[in-house]
Amino acid sequence: MKEKVVEILEEIQAKPQGEKEIREKTGIEAEIVKISLEEMVEEKIIKKGKKEGMYYYYTGNEEEIRKEIIEIMKGIEEMKKEIERYEKASEESMEKVHKYNEIKDIGQELMGRKGQMEGKTIEEIYKEYQMGYED
Repeated sequence: MKEKVVEILEEIQAKPQGEKEIREKTGIEAEIVKISLEEMVEEKIIKKGKKEGMYYYYTGNEEEIRKEIIEIMKGIEEMKKEIERYEKASEESMEKVHKYNEIKDIGQELMGRKGQMEGKTIEEIYKEYQMGYED
């Protein structure tokens, strides 16, 4: 009997269902389904609702589930905003790296021209300005 109750509970946890749906999905006899459902309602394991004249059974409180969904949706929105902040910071960092590289390229080009004009190697020019060759 416990196995059948577990099977019924698994069906109800998936989504709220009526007796007939549970019987059809589990193949459990009507009387066993009815007794099991009523016992679980009495023990407050599941809840019983009525919609459009039909009884259905479900786990948890629908209002609690709605609140939980709202909280999850709020969390998703907060995460989206945080991702946007990180993306913006990343874009700004990339722009700074590009600017740095452009300035560095211009500096290297100027050092190269100065070396040509003075007949010196780039390494000698770097030493003249007390810069490491890797800079």
